[in-house]
Amino acid sequence: MENEVVAVLGPQSSGIAHVVSHVVNELHVPLLSFAATDPTLASLQYPYFVRVTQDDSFQMNAIADIISYYGWREVIAIYVDDDYGRGGITALGDALANRRADISYKAAFPPNADLSVINDLLVQVNLMESRVYVVHVNPDSGLNVFSIAKSLGMMGSGYVWIATDWLASVLDSSQPSNPGMMNLIQGAIVLRQHTADSDLKRSLVSRWNNLVRTGNATANLNSYGLYAYDSVWLAARAIDQFLNEGQVISFSSDPRIHDANGSNLHLSSLRYFDGVNLLPYPVPCEFILFGDGSKNPNYNELVQKVADNYFDAAVGDIAIVTNRTRIVDFTQPYTESGLIIVASVKERNSSAWAFMKPFTISMWCVTGIFFLFVGAVVWILEHRTNKEFRGSPKQQLVTIFWFSFSTMFFAHRENTVSTLGRFVLIIWLFVVLIINSSYTASLTSILTVQQLSSRIVGLDSLISSSDPIGYQVGSFAKNYLMEELNIAETVGQEFTKSGWGFAFPRDSPLAVDLSTAILTLSENGDLQRIHDKWLTSTGCSSQDAQVDSNRLSLESFWGLFLVCGVACLIALIIFFFRILCQYSKYSSHDEVERCESQGGSSRGLARLTSIKELLSFVDKKEEEIKNAIRRKSIDRQQQVENSSTGQSPSPA
Repeated sequence: MENEVVAVLGPQSSGIAHVVSHVVNELHVPLLSFAATDPTLASLQYPYFVRVTQDDSFQMNAIADIISYYGWREVIAIYVDDDYGRGGITALGDALANRRADISYKAAFPPNADLSVINDLLVQVNLMESRVYVVHVNPDSGLNVFSIAKSLGMMGSGYVWIATDWLASVLDSSQPSNPGMMNLIQGAIVLRQHTADSDLKRSLVSRWNNLVRTGNATANLNSYGLYAYDSVWLAARAIDQFLNEGQVISFSSDPRIHDANGSNLHLSSLRYFDGVNLLPYPVPCEFILFGDGSKNPNYNELVQKVADNYFDAAVGDIAIVTNRTRIVDFTQPYTESGLIIVASVKERNSSAWAFMKPFTISMWCVTGIFFLFVGAVVWILEHRTNKEFRGSPKQQLVTIFWFSFSTMFFAHRENTVSTLGRFVLIIWLFVVLIINSSYTASLTSILTVQQLSSRIVGLDSLISSSDPIGYQVGSFAKNYLMEELNIAETVGQEFTKSGWGFAFPRDSPLAVDLSTAILTLSENGDLQRIHDKWLTSTGCSSQDAQVDSNRLSLESFWGLFLVCGVACLIALIIFFFRILCQYSKYSSHDEVERCESQGGSSRGLARLTSIKELLSFVDKKEEEIKNAIRRKSIDRQQQVENSSTGQSPSPA
């Protein structure tokens, strides 16, 4: 919109047309669409959307007439799952409903689907009762549907295939005599959009064929190409009619030169804000241009002419400086002025290791350690309950590393089944999300904005620099830089402030009265509104535009790592507490028997054996441990019952 666009042509898909239509409605710019056929794109919802072609409801009614003519009551719709496919199939369903037919099954596949997805879809629809298929897909994947259908034997007798105008566009665009393509679609019914024959059409087709023969065009012309040509003609015709009606097209990107009421601007006449009316008495005035228009006038010379009574007053961006106040009287400043440094910005060369710059070394190290630490914690929590975290030591080590670093891309294939494992993983995935987002934002800044740099960043660097300095001829900048700073000029912040005022001869009463008028304008806000409208700077770089390539350090993320680490420790404490409770139940009976059978000299060996048993216990599956505890409890009860039965007296 910065280039004063008057119309937008395209896009070639209905999905993008939906998005662009929202934008052009806000900007009040017409969108001429020659390929968006989704019936839901209506001018009632999008007033600035102009469809140059026909929407899909027309061809869907034609398909419904064919189906009704042959007496078919059910069809299967094969379509691409986007705005284009869904809108067309919805229109087909409405058209069939009016003819007492319906769509028995809607077989949708995602855009850019591979052959396996399409093959599975066709195998599924082949098992259904209906053998009438309506194919409404994109040209990119449409021929794959017919190719797979032919390999599955679905193109023979007993099947009916109806393709919308996408297939006609493919056939028209392809080079003639393509036997492979024609063999795929033998027996299919294809709809083609009708374009009336005319001299303009024959001329366009002839010129396009010449481009194809000379190699300047790679495809033949189809119906959508004709509609695109009409769209360009429509925009050109509108602009031509606009000019013929005497309207003016501006090629300036500044919207402020247009009148708010829509009237023509006569730039040859001078327009000014008549603040002289605020004076207590009438002051007739005549504006005389100063300078020849080819080079900047000398402001000191202008002020001198006022002092010499050659001019009654000087109006303009005249800076109020000391040497000028000695010879003329100035009004109250109507705006502040000053000197700023405008320096060129050079682009720095990118480094091969630029992807390492977003984080500091400590941040990289801590992040890598936490990836391994969280992976090890999840492995500990899942090892006893999840078969995906079991296996040989080598396999388990590979699992830890794979699971740790695959969480960086949320691509871990191992499922967590324990409550503690899921608790730790949820917190860690949140940390990874924050780290990934921060890394992406920082890297983008480094590779774009932060590649812009300048050696001159202020007054001191300008003084020490040997670069040539430019200044406006006739301004006081030259004297200030040479006499005050002992250089010849300066980025960013103003280093001196003065103001702009109107110059009058010494002791002129107009200077005091006009100063009062300027203060009145300042108090009621008119002066600020004029300043905001015409003097707002939008182009020059300043000190605020300097970039700072601050790298993300550990201090910015230590809170996240602290929360994640505490969560891991809490989960481990709960996990090992449960392990010890289970182990005490598991080994209580064996420990009693071992103490009764062994003497005091073998207690140390018993403790060593207990440690080995504990490690072996931790490595076992939790289900096996629970079953073993249950069996030992049953055996112990049986032993107690047997012992009590053996001590009872036998019957007489």
